[in-house]
Amino acid sequence: MFCALSGEPPQDPVVSRSSGAVFERRLLEAYLRDNDGRDPVSGEAISSDVDGGDIISIRLAPEYARPRAPTAAATSIPGLLAAFQAEWDATALECFELRRQLQQCRQELSAALYQNDAATRVIARITTERDEARKALASVSDAVGQPASHEQLHNGHTAAATEPDASLPQHILQAVSTTQQQLSAIRRTQKGLPEGWTTLDQIKSFVVDDRENEEAVAARSELDRKEADQELVAFHPSGEFLVKGEKQADTWSICEYANGQPSGTSKILATRRAPAPLNAIAIHPDGHLVALGAADGKVYIYSFFSDAIEATIELPAPLPHGSKGIVSLSFSENGFWLAIARHQETTIGIWHLGKDSLAATLQIPTDNVSPHSLRTVSFDRSGRYVAAGTDQTFSIFCWDKPSKSWITAIHTSDTGASQLAWLPYARGIAIRHHELDYRLFTLP
Repeated sequence: MFCALSGEPPQDPVVSRSSGAVFERRLLEAYLRDNDGRDPVSGEAISSDVDGGDIISIRLAPEYARPRAPTAAATSIPGLLAAFQAEWDATALECFELRRQLQQCRQELSAALYQNDAATRVIARITTERDEARKALASVSDAVGQPASHEQLHNGHTAAATEPDASLPQHILQAVSTTQQQLSAIRRTQKGLPEGWTTLDQIKSFVVDDRENEEAVAARSELDRKEADQELVAFHPSGEFLVKGEKQADTWSICEYANGQPSGTSKILATRRAPAPLNAIAIHPDGHLVALGAADGKVYIYSFFSDAIEATIELPAPLPHGSKGIVSLSFSENGFWLAIARHQETTIGIWHLGKDSLAATLQIPTDNVSPHSLRTVSFDRSGRYVAAGTDQTFSIFCWDKPSKSWITAIHTSDTGASQLAWLPYARGIAIRHHELDYRLFTLP
C-alpha cells in the first residue's frame, strides 16, 4: 500500500471516497489546504473531515504507535530530522503536481498534433485542386493555340480553315495579347461570387418590370448590340474590334468599329472561312479564342494567335433530324465552360474546355407544351448563372457549388426568348422573343 502523492508506504493512511486512492494523512491535508479542498486524483471538491466526511482512515494491523520526535531547535538532530521530513513532504507534493501537469501537456500535445495533421491534409488537397485548375487554365490559354497532333487530326478533333485572305494586323494581335494577360490575371485573383452580386434567392424572386427606367434603356441597348435576325456579332473585350458573320454563311470577318457600335462602313481587317455554315459566334472572356457554332452541329475553336481553327467540339448526342445545328454559344467568365445550344433540342450542353469533355447537361422543362427548340443561351458575368430561351419558355439555372450541380432557379412558359442580356451584377435580365415582345425580369 503506497501513498498516491509520495509513492511511499503511509504512516497514517487514509482513503478518499472520491477517487478511492490512498494517501498519507498529513500530505493529503496539506494538499487540500493549498488546492481549495480538491481531491489530488479526481480533482473533485471533498471534505477534509476524517471518518466524518470524504476521508476515511485506514486501521493498520498490527497496531503500533509511531514515536514522536521531541521538539528541538533546528540545530539538534531531531529538529533536523523534522525539517528533512517537511522538505520531503513538500518535494513529494511538487512531484505529484508535476506528474499531473505532464499528463495534461501530453493530452494537449496529442490534440495539437491531430489538428496539425488534419490541417496538413486540407492544405495538400487545396494545393492539388489549385494545380489542377492551373493546368486546366493552361490547356485553355496555351495548349489550344498549339498545332494539332497527328492523332487529333486522324480522329477528327481539329479542322483546318482555308488559307486566310490576309494576315491579322499587328495592333489587333497586340490588343488580343494585352487583353488576355490582363483579364486572366484578374480572374486568378477572384474568389467566389463577386461582392454585391445577386444571390440565388434574389434570382428566384425576379418579376417582370414594365418601367421605362435607366436599366430598361440599358437592357434594350444591350439587346440591340447582339446579333440581328441574319447577322452574327461578337464584341472583343479589348473594345478595339468585333467579329461578325452572316447566318448560314461559311465566312466570317474581323472588323474595326468605333465607340462600341458596329458601323455599316466598318473596315474589314480579315475574312476567314469556316468548315461549315455558321449560326453562332462567341468570344472567350480572355479574348484570345473565338467559338464558331456551325450548322453541322460542331463548335470550331479559332485562335487569334495561330490565326487558325485549332480544335473542334462535338456533343455526344447525335443531331435531331432536320436540325440547323448550333444556334447559340456563351462562354462562362471562369474561362473553362462553354454553353452550347442546338436547334430542335431542349438540352443545353456545358463543355469544359480544359478537360475537353462534357461537364454537364441542363434540361429545359417541357411543361406539357408543344415541342419547342432552344433559341439562345447566356452566362452572366459571374459564371454562376446561365439563362436559356426556347420558342415557348425562359429559364435560369444556377451552379450550386456545395453539391457541384446545376439547379433550376427560374422557369416560365409565359414567354419564349430569342435574345438575352444580363444587367450588371445580375440584378435582372432582358429578353426578346421577337421584335415586339420585350420583357425585363428584375428584383421586385
